[in-house]
Amino acid sequence: MNKKLLKNLIFIFLILFFIPLKKTTAIQATLKIAHNDGIQCYLNGYEFINTLNEGQTERYWNKEIDVSNYLRANQNLLACRVSNGDGNPGTGIGYFDVELVINSQIIIQRGSSGWKYFGSAGSTTPPPDDAFSRKWFAVDYNDSSWPTASTPFDGRSGPVLKRAPDDAWFRKFFSLSSQHSSGQSSSGNCSLITNQTECLNRSCYWINSACWESREDFSNQTAYRIKNLSRNGCWQPTIHRLDHYLKPSLNLTEFIFESPKPLITGLVKYGNQIEIYVNDKPIGKAIVKEGELTGVANFYFKPKTNLVSTDEYLIPQKLKIVAFNPYDGSVCQTKDLIFIIRPYPAPIIHRLGEIPYVFQADRLIIKTKKPLITGLVKYGSVVDIFIDEKFVGRANVKEGKNTGVANFYFTLKDPLTPGEHRLYAIAKKANQEDIVSLPSQVFYFTVKE
Repeated sequence: MNKKLLKNLIFIFLILFFIPLKKTTAIQATLKIAHNDGIQCYLNGYEFINTLNEGQTERYWNKEIDVSNYLRANQNLLACRVSNGDGNPGTGIGYFDVELVINSQIIIQRGSSGWKYFGSAGSTTPPPDDAFSRKWFAVDYNDSSWPTASTPFDGRSGPVLKRAPDDAWFRKFFSLSSQHSSGQSSSGNCSLITNQTECLNRSCYWINSACWESREDFSNQTAYRIKNLSRNGCWQPTIHRLDHYLKPSLNLTEFIFESPKPLITGLVKYGNQIEIYVNDKPIGKAIVKEGELTGVANFYFKPKTNLVSTDEYLIPQKLKIVAFNPYDGSVCQTKDLIFIIRPYPAPIIHRLGEIPYVFQADRLIIKTKKPLITGLVKYGSVVDIFIDEKFVGRANVKEGKNTGVANFYFTLKDPLTPGEHRLYAIAKKANQEDIVSLPSQVFYFTVKE
């Protein structure tokens, strides 16, 4: 096989017909598929097979699949994609034909006419979304510009699947007759009932103007539909929380953060992944959760390191959130958000031991081995004391409610050894200790013998 020819082959078909079944007959629907090579099919927008990576030689039949659970009252849509040489070992020609059998009656015959298709020999270009951004497998997709032909689509003689790599898509509509969709037994096929009273009389569940076998069936089908929809496209992420955000600037272009590690949360399309960029460089991927039943997922991101280095605080920076779909490679992103980090105010040390006012940062000499350390800090803060790069304790913070500036004091429990030492303090917001100041001024001092 020539790997350079690994591309897609996709077709889509359309036809309308009725299923004249007797009343009270439980539905058993089997779709038979002959294909070369990979195949992907949807019934009413629900994907029920995806083996696009398989290498197959056509035969009657490569696949026989029970599709009973995907049928609906009235109109139904079958949409299939054949992939010849895209991620599978397909070379040469491709092939596609189907047969749909419901309760032993052939509804779509092999070699049937009236199929809509998209594609051309040697082409891998997929069908575009329609004017309303609907995908090729959607029931209400506009395929009016597609030509019509009959199965089998055989690359030896047909208009498509003539040489790998080429793609083809197929669509086919069919309808269930009113005779069939009424009077069904309660042993399955509640989905074919369109009347609420009849639905409830047959011990089914009427939810969202449709009849369901059970509440679990409704949830499972909804989750399956959303899962299928998640495979296509992306949404621009919506930010609904920037933690520790203070306020925008007057021109509403700059955001101010107290913390260099702000929590970022928001909403995104289910199935999308989120990556965070600062100054056009990726800094990490957000965690995306939930959304299986709504199609809308939550994301949150807590940086492991500071968004920027300390020497870039107070300098405008760019933040961007990018959503991407791992299935089709589509990318959506927010506009650049300009932010600055305004660090939490650092504490001020003004007394060390017997020195009542520390007026210099080095060459300090004290005799006390358990010196009293005092200073000033923003009201509503806690203060941690560090000596020789080790945390030695948390200071007591008093007063400051009226002025916004509080006093702190701390006395060592363990005596210091004689010799040189290094002292600094760090302030944290009392109710959000992940908001941390830069270190205070560092003091170098000596404890005398």
